[in-house]
Formats: sequence, structure tokens, C-alpha cells
Amino acid sequence: MAENPQNSAILPAPRWLTRAEKAAFRRICSLLSAAGRPVSDADVDTIADLVSLRSRIADTRRIYKFAVDSLKRNPAWKSDQALALSASRQIDAQTAKAQNMAAALGLKGEANG
Repeated sequence: MAENPQNSAILPAPRWLTRAEKAAFRRICSLLSAAGRPVSDADVDTIADLVSLRSRIADTRRIYKFAVDSLKRNPAWKSDQALALSASRQIDAQTAKAQNMAAALGLKGEANG
């Protein structure tokens, strides 16, 4: 009898994810499966959104680091001050969102890993 494709241990990652994001997608699916929570087709978008958000957090952290490094060279530049503050607020908001998404999936402590 054919395996039920709705509850496969690891579903194919969405094509729009990058290679690194697809690896993270598979890792999360494996974690859920190992925890006794099989991944369904309905979980694919939620997991992909979490993985994509985590990539954006990493990108925002790079922007923040750039702004802070620029501020160290010239602390009076208002544009770098605004960028650093904006990026730090975005990191906080994105991290909180990722933690909530991970918790909703049952991935306690996996939001940033």
C-alpha cells in the first residue's frame, strides 16, 4: 500500500526557498518528526515562512553590524544612527515573531537555531 503523502516525515521544500533555507526546512521537518509530530502538507507554508523569517533576521543583523561599524568611525552621522536604531527594532520584532512561530509549530527553543 502506498505511503500517505500527507504525513510524510520530510516533505519537499518549496522551490522559492534558497539552498540554505531548504536545508533548514528539512532540519525543522526532521526535528518535528523526531519529536513525534509528523509534518503534514498544511505545515509546509508555516515552516517555510519560519525559515524565510530566520533568513531575514540574519540579513537584518548584517545591516545592523554595518551601521554600528559605520557609527564607530563617525558617531555624528544621523543616517547611520537611524539605520542602527531601525535595524535593532526590526531584529527585536523579527526575533519575537520567529519565536512565536516556532512555538506554534512545537519547536521550543528552535527559533534562532
